[in-house]
Formats: sequence, structure tokens, C-alpha cells
Amino acid sequence: KLKRKRFSGILWERLEMDRFGLKIGGKILSLNGFILLMMAGALLYNYYALGKAITAIEFQKKALSHQQTVVSTSRAFSELRYWMADLAVSWQNESETNALTARENLEKLFTQLEETDAELVQTLRPQVEFFSKSMMESVDAYIDENRVLGNSLVADGRKNSKFIDTKLSELLTETQISANRSEERRVGKECRSRWSPYH
Repeated sequence: KLKRKRFSGILWERLEMDRFGLKIGGKILSLNGFILLMMAGALLYNYYALGKAITAIEFQKKALSHQQTVVSTSRAFSELRYWMADLAVSWQNESETNALTARENLEKLFTQLEETDAELVQTLRPQVEFFSKSMMESVDAYIDENRVLGNSLVADGRKNSKFIDTKLSELLTETQISANRSEERRVGKECRSRWSPYH
């Protein structure tokens, strides 16, 4: 009976192979073709996932670059404010030179910042101009021994300085949030691309 069953099974397999016109070689070729299709699908998926990851990384780079520009702009204005205040007190030529250098650096950074925040730069430029003018005029007033006018001009300059600081701080907070979100998106996409083949 066992021999009959084995014989029946072998006969049945041969009949099935003959029915589909498949020999052993054909089966192997079909299996290899199926494996190649699976590999091609996996490669295409990985290529797609890699493209999305690259896009996320580029977005993150832009966000971080934007954040760095804002930080540099805020630092440049702090330097300008410091040297202007020092000039008002010391009347030193070195302080004036350093203040002018800081102003030039700030203008260069404003030019960079215009690419992403043109409206804000248009708002800040006149404020910086007024601040610089008030502080320089205060120096002249102090030299002329007109302390009342000098103090008044310094107070005006401080108002502008506070306004500029507030705007730059707000922008810095926005860029930090944007950079954090881009990092979260990048990590999320990376995790999905790693785990999705297993689900």
C-alpha cells in the first residue's frame, strides 16, 4: 500500500508538471524569476525611501543654516550695540572703528537673511539706522558737554535696540522650532523606512 501511495504521488506530480508544461528546469527558472522580481521590488522601495530621506536631510540643512544666520545676525547686532555704548562713554577712535566694522558685518548678514525673511529685514534696517544715528549723535552731545541731550539720545537708541532684539529673538525661536520639526520628520521617515519592510 505504501508503494502504491508513493507511486501515485510521483505519477500525480508528473501529471501536474506535464499539465502546466513545466519540467524541473522550468520550475527552477520560475522560482529564480520570482526571487529576482522580489529583489527588484525591494530595490525600488529602498530607492524611493532613500529619495525621501535625502529630501528630509536637505530640508533640515536649510533649517539649520537659516538658524545659524539668525544667530550670527543677533550676535553682530550685540557687538554693534556694545561698541556704540562704549564709544558714547570713552570717545575712543578704536570703539568707533569697531562699531563701524560691526555695522558692516550686520549689513552682510541682513543681505543673507533677506533670502528667507525679506519683510523682517526691511523692518529692522531703518531701526538699526536710527539706533546708530542716535548713538553717534549722543557722542557729539557728550563731547559738547550737553549731557541732557546725550542721555536723551542714548535712551532713544535703547528703545530701538530693544525692538531689534525682540524681533531677532522671535525669529530665532521660530527657526529653532522649524529645525526641531525637520529633525523629527527626518528621524520619523528613517524609522519608517527601516521597519516598513518587516510589516
